[in-house]
Amino acid sequence: MNRLPPRVPVGYRTVRPLSERPGSWTYLATNPAGDWCCLKLQKTIHPEALDELVAVRTRLAPLTRADGLMPLRAWGSDPGDGLLWEEMPLADNLVAEGPFASSQAETFTPVSLVTWLTENGPASAAQVIRWGIRLAGALTQLHAAGLFHRDGKPANILF
Repeated sequence: MNRLPPRVPVGYRTVRPLSERPGSWTYLATNPAGDWCCLKLQKTIHPEALDELVAVRTRLAPLTRADGLMPLRAWGSDPGDGLLWEEMPLADNLVAEGPFASSQAETFTPVSLVTWLTENGPASAAQVIRWGIRLAGALTQLHAAGLFHRDGKPANILF
Protein backbone atom coordinates (compact mmCIF):
# COMPACT_ATOMS: atom_id res chain seq x y z
CA MET A 1 0.00 0.00 0.00
CA ASN A 2 0.99 3.62 -0.48
CA ARG A 3 1.57 6.05 2.31
CA LEU A 4 -1.58 7.38 3.94
CA PRO A 5 -3.94 9.10 1.51
CA PRO A 6 -4.31 12.87 1.68
CA ARG A 7 -7.09 14.66 3.49
CA VAL A 8 -10.43 14.53 1.63
CA PRO A 9 -11.86 17.86 0.37
CA VAL A 10 -14.47 19.48 2.61
CA GLY A 11 -17.96 18.06 2.13
CA TYR A 12 -16.88 14.75 0.60
CA ARG A 13 -17.23 11.43 2.42
CA THR A 14 -15.26 8.42 1.27
CA VAL A 15 -17.04 5.10 1.54
CA ARG A 16 -14.30 2.75 0.39
CA PRO A 17 -11.25 2.68 -1.89
CA LEU A 18 -11.72 1.64 -5.53
CA SER A 19 -8.06 1.80 -6.56
CA GLU A 20 -4.70 2.96 -5.33
CA ARG A 21 -1.46 3.75 -7.14
CA PRO A 22 1.63 5.61 -5.99
CA GLY A 23 0.46 9.14 -5.17
CA SER A 24 -3.12 8.49 -6.35
CA TRP A 25 -6.23 7.23 -4.58
CA THR A 26 -9.71 6.68 -6.05
CA TYR A 27 -12.74 6.26 -3.79
CA LEU A 28 -16.40 5.47 -3.95
CA ALA A 29 -17.66 8.60 -2.20
CA THR A 30 -20.50 11.03 -1.70
CA ASN A 31 -20.15 14.68 -2.69
CA PRO A 32 -21.26 17.71 -0.67
CA ALA A 33 -24.80 17.37 -2.08
CA GLY A 34 -24.92 13.73 -0.88
CA ASP A 35 -24.76 12.26 -4.40
CA TRP A 36 -22.67 9.16 -5.10
CA CYS A 37 -19.48 9.81 -7.03
CA CYS A 38 -15.98 8.69 -7.76
CA LEU A 39 -13.42 10.88 -5.94
CA LYS A 40 -9.83 10.79 -7.17
CA LEU A 41 -7.04 12.32 -5.09
CA GLN A 42 -3.52 12.95 -6.38
CA LYS A 43 -0.77 14.09 -4.08
CA THR A 44 2.61 15.52 -4.91
CA ILE A 45 5.35 17.04 -2.79
CA HIS A 46 6.65 19.21 -5.63
CA PRO A 47 4.77 22.50 -6.18
CA GLU A 48 5.68 22.57 -9.89
CA ALA A 49 4.14 19.11 -10.35
CA LEU A 50 0.89 20.31 -8.77
CA ASP A 51 0.96 23.39 -11.03
CA GLU A 52 1.26 21.07 -14.04
CA LEU A 53 -1.65 18.90 -12.85
CA VAL A 54 -3.79 22.01 -12.39
CA ALA A 55 -2.86 23.31 -15.86
CA VAL A 56 -3.82 19.99 -17.46
CA ARG A 57 -7.18 19.87 -15.59
CA THR A 58 -7.91 23.45 -16.66
CA ARG A 59 -7.52 22.35 -20.29
CA LEU A 60 -9.22 18.99 -19.77
CA ALA A 61 -12.36 20.00 -17.84
CA PRO A 62 -14.25 21.55 -20.81
CA LEU A 63 -13.41 18.52 -22.99
CA THR A 64 -14.97 16.02 -20.61
CA ARG A 65 -18.41 16.98 -21.88
CA ALA A 66 -17.51 15.31 -25.20
CA ASP A 67 -19.02 11.94 -26.05
CA GLY A 68 -16.86 9.09 -24.84
CA LEU A 69 -14.98 10.96 -22.11
CA MET A 70 -15.64 10.59 -18.39
CA PRO A 71 -17.31 13.81 -17.20
CA LEU A 72 -15.27 15.80 -14.70
CA ARG A 73 -18.05 17.19 -12.50
CA ALA A 74 -15.84 19.17 -10.13
CA TRP A 75 -12.18 19.50 -9.31
CA GLY A 76 -9.81 21.60 -7.27
CA SER A 77 -6.42 21.79 -5.68
CA ASP A 78 -4.89 22.53 -2.31
CA PRO A 79 -1.34 23.83 -2.76
CA GLY A 80 -0.73 23.62 0.99
CA ASP A 81 -1.28 19.86 0.89
CA GLY A 82 0.03 19.34 -2.66
CA LEU A 83 -3.36 17.86 -3.52
CA LEU A 84 -5.42 17.72 -6.71
CA TRP A 85 -8.90 16.26 -6.39
CA GLU A 86 -11.49 15.30 -9.04
CA GLU A 87 -15.14 14.30 -8.78
CA MET A 88 -16.55 12.06 -11.49
CA PRO A 89 -19.79 10.11 -11.84
CA LEU A 90 -19.71 6.41 -11.11
CA ALA A 91 -18.35 4.55 -14.12
CA ASP A 92 -21.57 2.84 -15.14
CA ASN A 93 -25.31 3.40 -15.19
CA LEU A 94 -26.05 1.82 -11.81
CA VAL A 95 -27.33 5.08 -10.34
CA ALA A 96 -29.39 5.84 -13.45
CA GLU A 97 -31.23 2.54 -13.01
CA GLY A 98 -32.45 3.43 -9.53
CA PRO A 99 -31.27 4.60 -6.14
CA PHE A 100 -27.80 3.45 -5.19
CA ALA A 101 -28.38 1.89 -1.80
CA SER A 102 -25.71 2.05 0.87
CA SER A 103 -25.75 -1.75 0.91
CA GLN A 104 -24.57 -1.73 -2.72
CA ALA A 105 -21.46 0.24 -1.73
CA GLU A 106 -19.78 -2.89 -0.39
CA THR A 107 -19.92 -4.72 -3.72
CA PHE A 108 -19.83 -1.85 -6.24
CA THR A 109 -17.15 -2.29 -8.90
CA PRO A 110 -16.80 0.21 -11.74
CA VAL A 111 -17.58 -1.44 -15.08
CA SER A 112 -14.42 -1.30 -17.16
CA LEU A 113 -13.66 -3.15 -20.37
CA VAL A 114 -11.79 -5.73 -18.28
CA THR A 115 -14.78 -6.39 -15.99
CA TRP A 116 -17.20 -6.41 -18.94
CA LEU A 117 -15.11 -9.03 -20.77
CA THR A 118 -14.68 -11.09 -17.60
CA GLU A 119 -18.43 -11.16 -17.02
CA ASN A 120 -19.59 -11.46 -20.65
CA GLY A 121 -16.79 -13.12 -22.60
CA PRO A 122 -15.58 -11.93 -25.99
CA ALA A 123 -17.56 -9.10 -27.58
CA SER A 124 -19.00 -9.37 -31.06
CA ALA A 125 -17.14 -7.76 -33.94
CA ALA A 126 -19.92 -5.19 -34.28
CA GLN A 127 -19.65 -4.27 -30.57
CA VAL A 128 -15.86 -3.95 -30.80
CA ILE A 129 -16.26 -1.65 -33.81
CA ARG A 130 -18.80 0.54 -31.94
CA TRP A 131 -16.50 0.77 -28.91
CA GLY A 132 -13.49 1.47 -31.13
CA ILE A 133 -15.26 4.32 -32.94
CA ARG A 134 -16.33 5.91 -29.64
CA LEU A 135 -12.87 5.51 -28.10
CA ALA A 136 -11.20 6.93 -31.21
CA GLY A 137 -13.55 9.93 -31.08
CA ALA A 138 -12.73 10.57 -27.42
CA LEU A 139 -8.99 10.32 -28.05
CA THR A 140 -9.33 12.63 -31.06
CA GLN A 141 -10.86 15.26 -28.75
CA LEU A 142 -7.94 14.94 -26.34
CA HIS A 143 -5.30 14.99 -29.05
CA ALA A 144 -6.85 18.02 -30.75
CA ALA A 145 -6.36 19.89 -27.46
CA GLY A 146 -2.75 18.74 -27.24
CA LEU A 147 -3.50 16.24 -24.46
CA PHE A 148 -2.69 12.53 -24.30
CA HIS A 149 -4.10 9.84 -22.01
CA ARG A 150 -0.75 8.04 -21.43
CA ASP A 151 -2.39 5.01 -19.79
CA GLY A 152 -4.87 3.61 -22.30
CA LYS A 153 -5.64 0.02 -21.34
CA PRO A 154 -8.77 -2.11 -20.88
CA ALA A 155 -8.90 -1.39 -17.12
CA ASN A 156 -9.12 2.35 -17.91
CA ILE A 157 -11.89 2.08 -20.51
CA LEU A 158 -14.97 2.69 -18.39
CA PHE A 159 -18.64 2.25 -19.20
